[in-house]
Amino acid sequence: MRLHDLSLPLDPASPEPMYRQLAQGITEAIARKVLKPGALLPGTRALAEHLHIARNTVILAYSELAAEGWVEQRVGSGTMVCLRPPDPARTPTPDLEGDPEDATAFDFITSQLGQATDPAQDAALDMRDGWPDPRLFPVEDLAQAYRRLLSRRQSEVLGLGDSLGHLRLRQELAAWLGERRGIFVGVEQILITRGSRHALSLLTRALLRPGDAVVVENPGHPDLWEVLRMARARILPLPVDAEGLQLEALEAILAKERPRLLCCSPQSQFPTGAVLSESRRQRLLELAAEARMAVAEVDRDAEWTFGEPLPLPLASQGSAGSVLFLGSFLNLLAPGLRLGFLVAKASIVERLARLGQSTEAQGDRALEAAVAALMADGTLARHVRRARRVYQERRNLVAARLAPLEGIHAPAPRSGLGFWAELRDPGDMARLLAQASAQGLLFHGEAHYDLHGSAGTHLRLGFGGLNTEELGRALDGFERLF
Repeated sequence: MRLHDLSLPLDPASPEPMYRQLAQGITEAIARKVLKPGALLPGTRALAEHLHIARNTVILAYSELAAEGWVEQRVGSGTMVCLRPPDPARTPTPDLEGDPEDATAFDFITSQLGQATDPAQDAALDMRDGWPDPRLFPVEDLAQAYRRLLSRRQSEVLGLGDSLGHLRLRQELAAWLGERRGIFVGVEQILITRGSRHALSLLTRALLRPGDAVVVENPGHPDLWEVLRMARARILPLPVDAEGLQLEALEAILAKERPRLLCCSPQSQFPTGAVLSESRRQRLLELAAEARMAVAEVDRDAEWTFGEPLPLPLASQGSAGSVLFLGSFLNLLAPGLRLGFLVAKASIVERLARLGQSTEAQGDRALEAAVAALMADGTLARHVRRARRVYQERRNLVAARLAPLEGIHAPAPRSGLGFWAELRDPGDMARLLAQASAQGLLFHGEAHYDLHGSAGTHLRLGFGGLNTEELGRALDGFERLF
């Protein structure tokens, strides 16, 4: 197979991951007989250079094609088209829904995720969820760190490295977590990931079998539910109130079930912003120990606090024992930086690292090293201090504008970049969403964050990604709805 004969158009701007675009392109080439049965595909390095993409992207695409039966990978012989590839006209659509009850929730989640990446809505005043503002990110500092590393340490950042992630980043993270989170661990207990969603995906592959029960917060994060559904887990919702997880409901679940995993955000619950009370924290750890249930503690917004400091994470009390701590730089720096980490026992981290190598040999070592440099020279800490002041000003602006509105109750959040506001008339939700969208204002109602898509009385108003002028226009439009 000659490289110039293989035309595989890829779109970096597409929300579809690059490796899936590549796998789909090769699938279509096989279906059209451009690639004939038995044809040898280009090597991963050669194809990556030809398409100007990362080699790991090609490796991941080839692995997916092999799993679906389109290609065959042989050690020493390369990757070739299967002699009897699947018939596209007869290939069934994968059954991802499970039983009919799960199908409704899964379809709801995927439809909402599709809306979140609609390019036609890029220019809107977007108050969905509450992302950080990439304009606050110290991009020039990161660029300088990149340049220094690429000019002075090419072999360190461009060669193959430790499967746990760049050592310097893990060292800086260990110091950061100890100082700011009270989590004191060694570098062997930290695994660098592509974000908290990637970390949870590795956990599900290591811990769960199809049908295993997993307890989640409800309302909660649809992206994480999607990962659990892909693992064929049985998702058990746990209600949340002003003090966080309702442990009476958890005790009722544990009386009937033996969940393998609990996913929670006790410091700043998403989307409500609730902080788990101290008494519930201790009881939660006791229940998890009694049930031999692992706890995945997802840290999303804990750096964005306003006023009274948050309590320390659950992982700080167990030294990364039965609690696995999942963090991400996505909400700390910018949404486009897919970089995160997982903290656990060294034996668990080692196992997850080996598991991760089966689909991706390593992460972005240059990015990892550059972020480590920003942590080492204090740039990241300074960015957090500056950004926190900006976000607090934006939070106060939103709180002041919402307070006089009679139709809504919107207490200012203690942490996080979004308000969890309650409508006094629940029947207003559908009207508000429709009228807001018509004037270019986007936000989610409670149904988006409910496991089964049930309508509720709350809506989430994210303020992090809009500056003062944009927030003013968004709030002008919001006031007109009442």
